[in-house]
Amino acid sequence: MGIIDQARNELERAEFGEEDSERMLEILQLFFGHWDSGGAVSFAAPVLQRLITGQPLTPLTAAC
Repeated sequence: MGIIDQARNELERAEFGEEDSERMLEILQLFFGHWDSGGAVSFAAPVLQRLITGQPLTPLTAAC
């Protein structure tokens, strides 16, 4: 079973909702369509998570 199939099963079990589940699966398909190797995914996933949660990617600096 691939990651997309596993995600589909998880969303279904969690009763995430049909429309929202489809959007999530579309996002996963786009993500894995571009970053398809384990190394690329392990690099890109934390970046995506930080962007989704509004966290900076670079260190904060004090403005003087």
